Amino acid sequence: MKKITILSFMALFCANVVAQSENQTILYKSRCCMTVSPPPVTTSYTDEENNEYAMTSVRWPYTENSWIKDTCWVKAPVISSDYYDSLFPGMRDATINNQNANLVVINWMLAIENDETVLHCYFTMPADEVTNLFLAMQETAIVDLETGVNYRIRRTEPECMRKHFGLKAKKGDVLDLKIYFPKLPETTERVSIYTVPIWSLRGGVEYVLTRENKAEKEYDDVPQIKSPTFISKGKKYDSDNWDTWQRYKDVHLIKPVNEGTMAIWNTPEATYIAIAHEQNSMSEYYSVRSGTMLVDNRGNQYKLKRFGGGNLPMDELFWVDGYSGDFLTFLMEFEPMPPSVASFSYVVPDLENFYVKFTNPRGGVRSNLNVNELRKNQSLFEYQPRVIKE
Repeated sequence: MKKITILSFMALFCANVVAQSENQTILYKSRCCMTVSPPPVTTSYTDEENNEYAMTSVRWPYTENSWIKDTCWVKAPVISSDYYDSLFPGMRDATINNQNANLVVINWMLAIENDETVLHCYFTMPADEVTNLFLAMQETAIVDLETGVNYRIRRTEPECMRKHFGLKAKKGDVLDLKIYFPKLPETTERVSIYTVPIWSLRGGVEYVLTRENKAEKEYDDVPQIKSPTFISKGKKYDSDNWDTWQRYKDVHLIKPVNEGTMAIWNTPEATYIAIAHEQNSMSEYYSVRSGTMLVDNRGNQYKLKRFGGGNLPMDELFWVDGYSGDFLTFLMEFEPMPPSVASFSYVVPDLENFYVKFTNPRGGVRSNLNVNELRKNQSLFEYQPRVIKE
């Protein structure tokens, strides 16, 4: 009776569930992967009143690190089934509905939590007791495939670094075994993960980070878009006489993107828009209308305040000297939109007719522009120096 009482107490004690971190950005969730567990061995117990109890046990058939002889017992980190199902819909059911096949779901999730990177290794209990599990060792690491920076393991939870371990919980419970690393930078896009063998993480595979439920900043920094350099100005401006148009050089160059690609930066003082242009000749003309505005999804209007950092004229055509094949942009500064605005329209009025071949003085509207999607384009507008080979 005493032995059964202890086991029952352990099962209840281990049933404490682990909830989602309040400050969590999910970087990657693995697909469902199943493996077959050895058939559980059942041990029966009889108490003083002749009541029978049974406990199932599995020794995990993992031998890759069999040369490591250190062992321990740990408290089972059981997580809420509702939370697990929200992360991996249907995966737990796949195990429950195939109990006779002794299937075990092996999957994982990478996340940023409280200024650390956490690898959550999920394991579905195939029995009431599992021994000979192995999580991680000193070789365990994450490598940024863009920079080559190697982020080394800090600790595990529960503490089982470089040890085979056993634990007890209910058959079908999902465990969350955690490995902690230094925090990955926001710029990290592709990683490989090494030496988490039961979860088949042995390097050689690229994982592209998705960053689910990443907390968006309320405001952006002011974009660093270079203002063009003024070269010359002709006689009194005449839209029909291109010799009177102002001329500029040294515009802000960007890497090649689709014509018309747009990005937005929202600050407390102003909302900034940049649009990509492809230059087709050594000199090309551009213009912007002072009546250009943003109209949010509630109908509020935000007027254009400055163009090209205040260096470029509005309602006038002007020349830009460069190279055919340049990709460039000019910064437009509008009245500030509240951070609550989710979508808007970009409205350009018609320009006064002028006599130049192949021109289109008509304006237009780009509707239902998503603010968060356009914020993701900010990196496309980083300065890209021109490289000429002759």
